[in-house]
Amino acid sequence: MPVSIILSASSDHRWVLSHYAPGETCRAHRHAEAQTSLLLAGDYVEDSPEGLIRAQGPYLSRKPSLFEHQNQFGDAGALILSVHGVDAMAGPARYGLEACQTREAGHAALTRAALGETTEPGAVTPTRRDVSPAAWLVRARDRLVGAPDQPVGALAQTLGRHPVAFARAFRSAYGRSPARYRHDWRVAGAIERVVRSTAPLADVAAEVGFADQAHMTRAVRHASGWSPGALRRLFVT
Repeated sequence: MPVSIILSASSDHRWVLSHYAPGETCRAHRHAEAQTSLLLAGDYVEDSPEGLIRAQGPYLSRKPSLFEHQNQFGDAGALILSVHGVDAMAGPARYGLEACQTREAGHAALTRAALGETTEPGAVTPTRRDVSPAAWLVRARDRLVGAPDQPVGALAQTLGRHPVAFARAFRSAYGRSPARYRHDWRVAGAIERVVRSTAPLADVAAEVGFADQAHMTRAVRHASGWSPGALRRLFVT
């Protein structure tokens, strides 16, 4: 189940921070309010009348009120910051997607949405297609995150692939290099454990493959804008 907190609210919008559990499914649904959302960590597949897309943070999504969609979240869950318009007539006029270069750029877009300055996106057009990578790449991805200390080159060799060819195929399937994918998975996994458990932060860092708690803190803060301790104080009561 998702867990959400309202960070702030005014007469015309709310800032909401939500965490979705690993593997969570949200069946087809509509929101009464328009919303603009920034995926900070994790990933999901979204299906709608506009098409099927795979979102990996930082990723901006704009939805008008009553837009029907469904989501399947990845195995590390997802952390999403959203601006919800209280007036259902406010917000984006159409569905839109945008891959952000940085969290700061996405946050700036959210702020513009809260101020009623949302502009129509044009960076990404969803397409209805099979978003599942080839079976060997799925196995490679599972090994990549399952053995966080194994060098990527060594992993490629166990698969009988040249490291350069492996990296090229992996980026084509998952949208980022193997090393970057592993790092982002660690961050999302750390956030999931921080938000949904009371395990010591040093133990969380070791469990997901960070060198130490300080390394995890830097990575989580860079991705989300909050330190692990601050996130835990927000969500864990």
